[in-house]
Order: sequence, then structure tokens, then C-alpha cells
Amino acid sequence: SNVRISFAWGTDMNEALDEVRTRIDRVRGRMPEDADQINIFKADSNAQAIMQLAVEGDFDPVTLREIAQNDLVTRLERVPGVAAVTVNGGLRRQIHVELSKEKVRALDLPVDRIISLLRTENQNIPVGEIDEGDMTYLVRSQGQFESLDEIRDMVVMTRQGVPVYL
Repeated sequence: SNVRISFAWGTDMNEALDEVRTRIDRVRGRMPEDADQINIFKADSNAQAIMQLAVEGDFDPVTLREIAQNDLVTRLERVPGVAAVTVNGGLRRQIHVELSKEKVRALDLPVDRIISLLRTENQNIPVGEIDEGDMTYLVRSQGQFESLDEIRDMVVMTRQGVPVYL
């Protein structure tokens, strides 16, 4: 779903955008696990979508969505005058982490700690903007997991100086 925020005439939109990002970052950890990634952008209230594209090919729905998200969006966002590009449809890849009840009990490891660590470690966080000439770049830390090995190698606790991996 979309949330639209309107500001009073004369509001400094860069400051307002930073404030919105800050407040969203405060509640990001409390968002439902299946919540979509939060995208924030400034737009003219009179702006309408001028183009919709449908992507199809000899790929499964997960791969098609990843191609659209990783390749098409980044290229289309660079086009001058493009305010935002969103991807709808397809399927998202899901990784299910199954915990061993015996190991969790043996280590006396709270399950909510593991869930919290997975959420915290698997997110891209905005860290600010860089102004270069007439261009403004949004800088994000790339924290999302890129492979199963990154998930496996996540340290969930340390016991007597020995890391315990997921």
C-alpha cells in the first residue's frame, strides 16, 4: 500500500524527506516480516505515471521480478525527469530458516534474538544524500543478504569467546 504525505506550502522538502526517513528507520524493526521494502521519494502532487511496462520471458516469476528490480529499475531511475520506478507482480525469493529445537535449547538461545538479528542484518539503510553539481544521490548501506552462505555465517551469539553461527 502507499502512504502519501502532503506538506504545507514553503516546507523545505529535503528536510522533510530526511525527517520521514529517520522516523521510518525507527519503526523498521517492528514492521511485519512480510512487509514490502519501504521506498520513499519526492513527487509533484500533479505527477501521474506516464509509462507502465510488462515484463515477460522464459524465466520463472522470481527471476523475472529480480531482473526487473535489479536491472530495469536502476537503469530507468537514471533517466532525467524520472521521479520513481516501482515493480509490482512476480514473486519474491524467500529463504526459510529452520531452527533445531535441540540446539536452541542446548545453547539456551532465545528464538526472538535470532529473528531480531535476521531482521537487523538483512536490510539496506539510507545513510544520507550526496550533492554533486545539479545531481543528488541517495546513499544506502548494502546490508541485505546476497547468498545463503552470508546467512549461514551470521554469528548469533558468542560462548566463551567462540562464535555460534546460524
